[in-house]
Amino acid sequence: MIDRNEVWLIIPTHNEVDNIGLLIKRVLRVLPSAHLVIVDDNSPDGTAEVVGSLHKLVVTDEIRPNSFRQVSL
Repeated sequence: MIDRNEVWLIIPTHNEVDNIGLLIKRVLRVLPSAHLVIVDDNSPDGTAEVVGSLHKLVVTDEIRPNSFRQVSL
């Protein structure tokens, strides 16, 4: 059964290594029970590694680089 009180946030990223940690901390301060799914567009700067080190779900697109970014424009 789906809990309608759950909050799931999908956050697309590309080269956000300098910002993603602070963003995650701020989101969780406001919504502590939120589920975060970070979608990384195969960033060469290590964004996915930072997210992974925070034990958050990371989805990457290694087959078609930059496809998430193109869709979000």
